[in-house]
Formats: sequence, C-alpha cells, structure tokens
Amino acid sequence: MKTKYIIMFVLIFILSACKDDIFPNKEFPAVTTGFDYKDGRLEVRKSIVQRVGAYMDVPVDISLDGPAPAYFTMNITANADTVNTLIANGGLLNTVALPAQSFSYPANTELHYGRNSSRIYVRFYVPDLEIYYGRNVAVALKLSNPTKNNEIAPSKKTIILVLNTNELIDQSDLRLIRFENGGERMVITPTSGSNITQDATYFNIPLNARLMGAVGQDVSVKVLSNQDTVQKLLLAGVLPENTVMLESSNYSLPSDPIKILQAEGGKGTFNLRINTRDMARYFGKNIAIGLKLSDPTRYQLDPLDKSLVIIINTTVLKDLGGVLKNSLRPYTVVQSTDRWGTPVDWIVNDATKVHTVAGVKYGGHDKTNTCLVIGGATGSPVVTNGKVYQTITLPAGSYQYTTNAKDVINPNNGVFYFVVNVGDGLPNTVDVPNSALAFTRPTKNDHTLTASFTLNTPTKVSIGFVASSTNGNFLVTVRKIDLFNTTVY
Repeated sequence: MKTKYIIMFVLIFILSACKDDIFPNKEFPAVTTGFDYKDGRLEVRKSIVQRVGAYMDVPVDISLDGPAPAYFTMNITANADTVNTLIANGGLLNTVALPAQSFSYPANTELHYGRNSSRIYVRFYVPDLEIYYGRNVAVALKLSNPTKNNEIAPSKKTIILVLNTNELIDQSDLRLIRFENGGERMVITPTSGSNITQDATYFNIPLNARLMGAVGQDVSVKVLSNQDTVQKLLLAGVLPENTVMLESSNYSLPSDPIKILQAEGGKGTFNLRINTRDMARYFGKNIAIGLKLSDPTRYQLDPLDKSLVIIINTTVLKDLGGVLKNSLRPYTVVQSTDRWGTPVDWIVNDATKVHTVAGVKYGGHDKTNTCLVIGGATGSPVVTNGKVYQTITLPAGSYQYTTNAKDVINPNNGVFYFVVNVGDGLPNTVDVPNSALAFTRPTKNDHTLTASFTLNTPTKVSIGFVASSTNGNFLVTVRKIDLFNTTVY
C-alpha cells in the first residue's frame, strides 16, 4: 500500500512540473511573432559571437507580441534570393552571398507556453569565411508555418545576417594558399635538378601549392594560365634578356582543381607539362610562363604569392626534335597527283626535283613510303648533288643527331649522306668527308645512324641530306631526323 502512495506522489509531481506546456493555468490569445531586429537586419559584431573550434556561432532572437498561448513551432529556411537581390540592387555593398554549405541553422524553432521570445544559433564555418576576408558576407533566414493558429508578422519573416570578416577574423589567423615559389621568378636552368623530367613528348615540371598558417582542412584550388603578368613584365623590361612568352596552347595544366591535403603536410602537387617540340622552337632563348591560383574552396589566396612566373632556359632541353620543322612522319607536303611531292619547311634544291608531274617538278618526298627521299625508282632521272636541308642557329654546346633510313635501294648506284654543315647549305657529295661538321652514310634498309658535333659559340648550321646517283634506279627514304642536346653542365 505504501508503494502505491509513493508512485501516485511521483506522478503528481511530474504532471505539476509539466503543467506549463500540458495544462496551462492561464489562457493567452494567439500571438504574432518574428525576428526581432530593426529593418530585418543583424549586423553581426564580434562581441556576440561564440567561437567553437573552427566554427562561429551567432545568436538570433525571435520575439512574440505576447506570451505563447501554448507550445508551438515554426520552420526555418535559408533564402539566398533575398541576399542576391539586395546585392544586385546595391542594398548590400562590398558583400557576397555566403554559399549554403558554409553555414548551418536549425530546421525549426520551438516556442514554449508563456514565453515571450526564443533564440536560435546560426553556425558559420570559419575557414569558409576566410575566403571572403576583406568583404562582408550575408545570409538570409525565413520563418514559416507557425502551428496552433499563431502568425508571423510580414515585416519580421526574414532576417539578413551581415558579417564583416575584417572585424570577425584576425588577419594574423588567416590561413593563406600560395605557390611554394610564389612571389618570385622560378628560373629553370640545366642544373635545376632531377625532379624535372623530359622525353620526346613532354617537358615536365612538378610544382606545389601550399596552405600556410595553422593546421586547417583539405582545400581545392584551380591553377590557371596568367599570360597578362608575363606580358607586363616583358614590356617593363624586367625579365632576362632574350626571353619570350610561351603561348598557353603549348603547355598543359590540370583541368580539375588540385587538392591541398593536410595528410601531405598542407601541400598539393601538380605538373606543368610543356610540349617538347613547341619548346624546342625557342631553343637558345628563355621562355616565360605565368601561372595563378584561383577559386579556392575555402581560405584566402596569398595576395603576394598567388602568382608565379617560370622562366626556362631552353638549353635545359635534351630532345630538340622541334628545332627542325616538319621532321617527323607524317610530313606536310606539297603533293603532286602522283607518288612524288615536295616537303614544306625544307629547302629542296632543283637537283632533287627530278620528277615532273603535269609540267611541275617535285622531289624530296615519297608518298608511297611517307618518307623524305632523294632518288627514284627504275627509269627516274639521275640525281647530281640533290640536297634537302634546314638552316638553324644553335647555341654553344654539344649535340647529337639521329636518323633512320627506311629504304636504301641499290646503294652501289649512288652515294647518300646525312650531313651537318656550318653555314647556309650543304656541301656537294664529293666534298662531304672533308668539309662537313658531321656526317653519316646509310648502307642498308632500316639503318639508324648517329653522329655528334660540338659548337664553341652560337653557330648557324644546316642539317639534312645530300645525294648523287649514277643510275636512275637509286633511292634512299628517310623516316626522321632527330636532334639532341648532349651538353654536360
């Protein structure tokens, strides 16, 4: 019996404690409620903000025009359109709308019996606010769907929170994204190190972006071309002598934002890939490439180190295939309607053009083999000192050229040399052994040959091949001519 009375006493106590919401002892009329701020705007001050780790909590008050007649709720939603409209109409100066993923808020608010107000907290992620340091950010919240016949005052449905990032974030606390070598000119020379790789296709430079400051979250950032900076530096005359800007079409950057990972020490690595043959066109000069960081997913870009100018001394390049134009199959050719044509960008003398088609003389290219050529098939005219070559200027250094003769038909019917010669033009076949800077002579099909030469000063040289035949049935076809820089620094 005693236990029964104890249970009844506890129940009476609980019901008494809950009477405010369950059994109100006083009747109140329905209320009108809303956000309690002048002009529907809250200028967030540092004094009201609560910092919780990487977050910033802002209190927002909701008022009622009388005591709540009973427990009721209202929905809360973000209203980005309100902020965007105000910004567009000049109602919010130096302000950006904060993306929805950068802040959070309760989906509804609870108003209890007899209370005249309620408070919610809007939570902001500080690293995302850092992106907009120096500007204001704004968000708008909207109240809707009050329960139990209560109403929301039309003028108090929406609240706009405006955060001055200069006031709320100490500049010394900013975490900044920068190039590892940002703010200076990164000069790449032949002694720059082994982390640079190159082959016949790409010259590859690994670069880093870093998050500086206190340990933060992972972040992504875009890497873009910055030709404008290079142009300004060239016009100002502050880049090294003999420097040209490399067009952005000649190199590639990551198409997706790079990731700066805290697990990697706040570093993000990416590759600048330059087309080797395009780079070789400027061999002996400096080339300049401008880069910039853009659109970080959080944090600020370092204003001084968000740009990088890379200056490359092209003598670092080893594969110089691009120094010679049109030196790989398929060749660009002025083609006749027959087998023979004349290659573009090569000097082809008249002695090579022994094939006449529709009254026009052709020579230097064989469409059947898709190769450069001197000579012809049975019945072709004899060739005397036919020459196909290009003239270029190379800086001082050591070089190697490699060639491949696809077909050597009836080699006893003539003589054929691959030649490097100082100055304009190639020597006649009889003079090659005694006057050429370097030469080789193919004697069999699919014959790869290599020769080396050294220049002590910048020198104009001619590179190509020369041939003479004693019989029209003599033919040598050329797959390619490669040039390499073998200078040891």
